[in-house]
Amino acid sequence: MKIRIVLLSLILIFANSMVGGDYLGVDESDISQAIHESYNLSASAEPRIDAIIDSSPESPVGYFLKASRLFRLAQYAEVDGPFKAAYVEAAENAFEIAKTYAKNNDGNPRAMYLRAITELSLARYHIEEGHWIRGFFKATGGLKRIRSILEKNPDFHDAKLPIGLANCYLDQAPSYLKPFAFLMRFDGDMETGLKLLHDARNGGFFSRFESSYYLVAVHWELRKDLNAARIEIEDLVSHFPGNADFQRLMGNLDLREKNWDAAFERYATLLKFPLIDDFPGIEVEVRLKLGQHALNQNSLSKAFGYGQIAGMICSDHQSLKGEKAWAFLMQGEALKREERFSEAIRVLKGVEKRDNANAYKIARKSLESIEIGSSEPI
Repeated sequence: MKIRIVLLSLILIFANSMVGGDYLGVDESDISQAIHESYNLSASAEPRIDAIIDSSPESPVGYFLKASRLFRLAQYAEVDGPFKAAYVEAAENAFEIAKTYAKNNDGNPRAMYLRAITELSLARYHIEEGHWIRGFFKATGGLKRIRSILEKNPDFHDAKLPIGLANCYLDQAPSYLKPFAFLMRFDGDMETGLKLLHDARNGGFFSRFESSYYLVAVHWELRKDLNAARIEIEDLVSHFPGNADFQRLMGNLDLREKNWDAAFERYATLLKFPLIDDFPGIEVEVRLKLGQHALNQNSLSKAFGYGQIAGMICSDHQSLKGEKAWAFLMQGEALKREERFSEAIRVLKGVEKRDNANAYKIARKSLESIEIGSSEPI
């Protein structure tokens, strides 16, 4: 009996030690909740992260969570704006906090990881902004630290995400990445990359869902394996139904696989999301797809409406000028089919070649067809 009691006590102690662990001075359950709320675009995410920072101001964890959340919001928005500016400030601060913390804690691998992954996030930002030299130095520094972590801690699964991603994308590097791969002296390997990404997804703490997100891109874009991509997207959507980007991905996959009803129902639902105004890139894409569907159904007033709102959103963002051309083309096509030729001509002439060469070409053909099929002068 005494032996059973001792064993039971040991089991309970072990079980309790596995719940609510500590990560650089922050309770892991608080971190998990903040990650979940951030991905799900919950209003409680920001105050929860602020509370983590306030309660553990010397720990790099809260600052990392803040920068990561803002990075995702900026990616979802797809335009210059407050999220992008706030991200840069938060990420640079998170990097400095993690660097100081690691120095004061004998190179703690968790602190080194947060420093390295924030550095790599900044590298991606600078590369996307065209700051190649700055991005190169951030990327090489971050990857060097990630490799160092894995050499000493081969089961540090979070650190496998960036190495896995680099292996996948540099296996057969597209032309625009070849100079970068050469400078980094990095030869990718798809199978190695996939294994590392799966390890990060299955065993990582911070990288659990981020790895799944990147696996979608690898399976879809590089491997052309839509079945594998669907498994990852379904996992993300089931965990975070409030994430507009994950919903868009599912809609796009349904569209690609010709599941028309499911795709357009999801797009229509997306427009009702409470935060959709914060993500103009997503909203415009969804409106254009719904508008094209309406054109195909000959629902011309609906198509015009989708195109009109999409065009107004694009007019506020220089980076969406290509999409604005498609929005004008959609409006013009709807007007032409309604035989409102004067209005169609005016709208179609607003499609600029410098904004979108493909849309411009189609618009010119549409204008020519109006000239042939009606008495309206162009």
